[in-house]
Amino acid sequence: EGELDLGGGPAPASLTEELEQAERGRIVEALRAARGSRTEAAQLLGMPRTTMLNKMKRYGIT
Repeated sequence: EGELDLGGGPAPASLTEELEQAERGRIVEALRAARGSRTEAAQLLGMPRTTMLNKMKRYGIT
């Protein structure tokens, strides 16, 4: 009683890794939607352009 069956699948990535992957994916999607415009992509994401540029650098997005 009280045990949680999580299945026997592989261990998930750390929460930090999952969040970084999700954030990277959203930035890439926004850049595609904005046809490469970094300013427009940042607006779509609701973040300052400089913040997005820093995140792009961190994630290796060119």
